[in-house]
Amino acid sequence: MKQNLKMFPLLAATFILASEVFAATPGTYTCLASPDQTPDAVLNASTNVDSWTVANTGATGSGNATIDGTPVWSIWCWGGGGGGTITQTHTFAGGALASGQTVSLDYAHNWLIAAGRIIGIKLMGTGGEVASVVFTGGDSEFKFTDSASANVSTGQLYNPNVLLPFSFTLTSGTTYCATLNGHTWTGTVNAPITGIQIFNGDAGNDSDQYSANLRISASQAIPGSYAVLADPDANLDAKLNGTTDVNAWIVAKTGATGSFMGTVGGTTPAWDIWCNAVGGGGTITQTHAFAGGMLASGQTVSLDYAHNTNIDTGKTVGIKLLSIGGTGVTIAFTGNSPFFKFTDSTNTAVSTGQDYNPNVLMPFSFTLTSDTTYCATLNGHAWTGTLDAPVTGIQVFNNDAGNDSDQYSANLRVTSPSLQISSTQMISGNTEIQFTVIGLVMGSNYKVQDSLTLSGFADVTGSRFTANETSRLITLPANPGSVPKRFFIVTDAP
Repeated sequence: MKQNLKMFPLLAATFILASEVFAATPGTYTCLASPDQTPDAVLNASTNVDSWTVANTGATGSGNATIDGTPVWSIWCWGGGGGGTITQTHTFAGGALASGQTVSLDYAHNWLIAAGRIIGIKLMGTGGEVASVVFTGGDSEFKFTDSASANVSTGQLYNPNVLLPFSFTLTSGTTYCATLNGHTWTGTVNAPITGIQIFNGDAGNDSDQYSANLRISASQAIPGSYAVLADPDANLDAKLNGTTDVNAWIVAKTGATGSFMGTVGGTTPAWDIWCNAVGGGGTITQTHAFAGGMLASGQTVSLDYAHNTNIDTGKTVGIKLLSIGGTGVTIAFTGNSPFFKFTDSTNTAVSTGQDYNPNVLMPFSFTLTSDTTYCATLNGHAWTGTLDAPVTGIQVFNNDAGNDSDQYSANLRVTSPSLQISSTQMISGNTEIQFTVIGLVMGSNYKVQDSLTLSGFADVTGSRFTANETSRLITLPANPGSVPKRFFIVTDAP
């Protein structure tokens, strides 16, 4: 979605916005060849590129192989204790990870790690290692280290020759959330993350380190509107932005449960999930993970929600905002209770004011107002609350609520705020223009463009920036006497 903001006309010449920090450029890299070859990867399924740099000493090597049919990069050492070490490093294009960005890959190790030798994954900065997750030969599990913790268990056991999904999400300038094969931990870092490294520290024969599917995500949820197309369990269940058939939802279920495309009020199409036979242990969830990354400050996720005529006593249905390594937010109705109630990192089962109201689509919205606060509404009932981790998706759920407990949803939307300008002025003897842009999405890229005629806007040289707050003071040099009136806009810079 393109946002732009027209500014005032000004007598001006050339503008330069210096000393900006750029986020890591999003992309997906798949294995093409040995990581010491050029090229060694395919970027975004289209372009052959060099994604890795290999450095080694002693009896080491690198190549490419497959694990369960997946092409993988491989590095190895021979003869543990011989002093051979090898690293495979990817430096992010575009700059360091921005808050909200994620780097991920699939990782595996071979079956033997020599006693006391170390292998694993490191997050790198310009000065070297910033955080790591490693396995030491003779131990039973992987452990993580960062600026505040050392050798803390991740819960992931030794598991050779199996690709383990790894992800690292920067949740602020100094905090992160990481996962290894579903085991999650949080921590702190004291330097920007500029790359990722696979390493083998003299771990001996059959200590190969494998990796695949390197991905760097965008820093915030990508705006979009999803309309009902089919059963949420279908491969193509939604129409995105009125044009493209996509898979918006993932359905997970146990017991006597199901899903299909139904209607609310007999006319409005809706995604529908249900449970049968109360007490049978059947649960079903319908989950949308935001494309691009986590919800950023100022962004909103919304949908229309309804429930059927029965929720069995003590059973729960409703909506969840999901997070990595945190509490998230739950808006739930419990059978035989009077109201929907919300729970977040500081509130437990607080009434929203919305009562039982079957088969009526109720507008729901959730807006992130800062990194740790939000405002939500359900059918006009509003409340605010707090978060302890980034919001990465939305879920509709039915927890064994019995016959006629269908959960309906429609019109899923992710939106970003509109940009605004304040405090525009000429300063420094009319040699600089200064203004504040409001409504930025943290982690998003923006640029200034100019025009003499309010059409054909062109990029202002050097004006690109990455938002690290929802507002920004911008100061640009100006030469008011050199050209006629000039008009400016601030716009997205994908």
